[in-house]
Amino acid sequence: MSNKMIKKATACTLSAVMAFGLVAVTDAPKTTNVSAATKKVKKLSFKKKGYVMKSAGRWMNVRIRLNFSPKSSKTKNLTYKTSNKKIATVSKTGILRTKKKGTVTITAIAKNNKKAKATMTLTVGKVVKTLKFKEGTKKTVTAGSKFTLHPTYKPKDAATKAVTWKSSNTKVATVSSKGKVTTKKDGTVTITATAKDAGKKKATFKVTVKKKAVTPAKPTTETLIPVATGNGKVKLSGIDPKASQYVLKYKDNSVTISAKEAKEALGYLDNPESGYQAWVNTSYREKGFVSVSGKGNTKTVTLTANTKYAGKYEVTVTKVAVGKEYKVHAERKATGGTRDITVTVNNGVVTAKNDKTGVEYTAQKENGKYSIELPESIGNNVTIIQTVAK
Repeated sequence: MSNKMIKKATACTLSAVMAFGLVAVTDAPKTTNVSAATKKVKKLSFKKKGYVMKSAGRWMNVRIRLNFSPKSSKTKNLTYKTSNKKIATVSKTGILRTKKKGTVTITAIAKNNKKAKATMTLTVGKVVKTLKFKEGTKKTVTAGSKFTLHPTYKPKDAATKAVTWKSSNTKVATVSSKGKVTTKKDGTVTITATAKDAGKKKATFKVTVKKKAVTPAKPTTETLIPVATGNGKVKLSGIDPKASQYVLKYKDNSVTISAKEAKEALGYLDNPESGYQAWVNTSYREKGFVSVSGKGNTKTVTLTANTKYAGKYEVTVTKVAVGKEYKVHAERKATGGTRDITVTVNNGVVTAKNDKTGVEYTAQKENGKYSIELPESIGNNVTIIQTVAK
């Protein structure tokens, strides 16, 4: 066989083999990784929370910077978004291109599970390396005060000079989006500013809030004088239960009564039964020109005032009806003279009536204060000076 014939035979054989191979490849059934194609992305995240690109005109593959969970769900079927196309854009295939300086948020979303979403912060240009406050690091103020914090940034040519604000305890103080701090009550709180760029630098400011000082009201004195009401009686009105001190004057006699003692006495008008129990349980008490001694219902009462009533009395108080009626029997030891008084309580009005003469004394609460009505013969000689805060 000649060389020419051998070459032809070889060429035909190769052609046949190639044709057979082409048919075989063409006719071979296609195989598909069904598991990978249908695997759902459960979680998507960026390998870093922030990225920095030095300048405009640069590009980056966003997809290769993503973590897929599970790993077998890795896919190219993603949707990309940018918060500001003027700073950076992202193509359908995940190629990011920077346009100008600034900070932008890039989002990637899995098409087979839109709940699988990842975000990252991208800064084009320089990030903030140092974040501080012009006001320093701490301050002490009173509750209710307000002030504003001013961040300073380094380097000065940082691409994004903006922060987010947070208070560690909003019950003590709040902070606005512009750094205005409003204090509410005493305590300690930390205000934190975080740079919005990819670097996320933080600055903290400690605020100690003290209670607002209360300026005490200036005390003033009020003199209560008797006013005639008719039928031979006078009335002392406006006895203030909040007064800090009282001075009771009767003719030439004077006694100072503390706020505590007055509160106790006025309390008996609101609750006469407590007054009766205090009488029974007291064994000795002295105030001004009056002293009381003894046990049980019967006591010895001594009056030292410079009046015709001065002397010692044996006084017995008997309960007739709880909180409604009481009997008082007084006998003057020097003369043996007696006096019987009936004390009744009706709709908040306490009345003491001399059983023999019918003369009455009344006391009641009116508009948050107390008043006493007395016979002119006694009441015209009584004044009360009370110290109150205005």
